[in-house]
Amino acid sequence: AYGFRSVDLAKVYARADPRDTASVRVLEKLSMQREGLLRSHVVRRGVRADRVYYGLMREEWLTLTRPPTPCVQGHENDGI
Repeated sequence: AYGFRSVDLAKVYARADPRDTASVRVLEKLSMQREGLLRSHVVRRGVRADRVYYGLMREEWLTLTRPPTPCVQGHENDGI
């Protein structure tokens, strides 16, 4: 949200090791779209590894978000 609201970015992207299923799952839960696989893109500890890229466009993000809910103030029975 920071990138779209405060910095006015058109797109955010992330990359992950495709074997790291937990990271890939997080990106997909964030509604990021898989944009591509770069084969043998990096070398880690002397071994070439793939990287998968995910992206989210501002227009897509806007369809996922709702306007902030206003805070309700002055409740008499708020438990405080």
